[in-house]
Parts: sequence; C-alpha cells; structure tokens
Amino acid sequence: MEFWVFHAQQAVEKAMKAVLAAKSIEFPFIHDLDSLGRLCEKSGIELPSTLDGMDKLTPFAVIERYGSEVAGPLNRDHALKWASAAVA
Repeated sequence: MEFWVFHAQQAVEKAMKAVLAAKSIEFPFIHDLDSLGRLCEKSGIELPSTLDGMDKLTPFAVIERYGSEVAGPLNRDHALKWASAAVA
C-alpha cells in the first residue's frame, strides 16, 4: 500500500475531529469517515461538497493499522482533494 492514501485518510479524520472538538462536541474514537461526517452534519457542521465520497478512504486507515481489510484502488487525485478540502 502506498502511504499517501493512509495520510489522506488521516488528514480528513483529524480535520473533522478537530472541528468537532473545537465546538465541544464529543465524538467516538473511530476511523469511519462516513460516521464522523454524519456526526458533523447532525451537530450543525456543514461539510463542503468537495468531501463527497471521502468515505472511500476509511478502509485505508484500517489496513495500515490492523492489516484487516483489502481496499480497492483509489484515485490519488481524489484522495488528495478530500484531504485538502477537509483541512481547509
């Protein structure tokens, strides 16, 4: 696995968790970007449309840490776009 995809997942995950923490919203210690995105929206945090599809990054956090899933190919440009959008 290429490490850039793991780091892209981490950028999105940590950016969402930082926004939740800044708004004093408790969040679970998970890597599931779809669940974190739903929590953001439920909490009134509007996610930009540029993050649509970001959940495709989720398996890469699990693979790198636990070696438990096999993820399909991922377009590098999409992954980096999601990471940039989340951090912005």
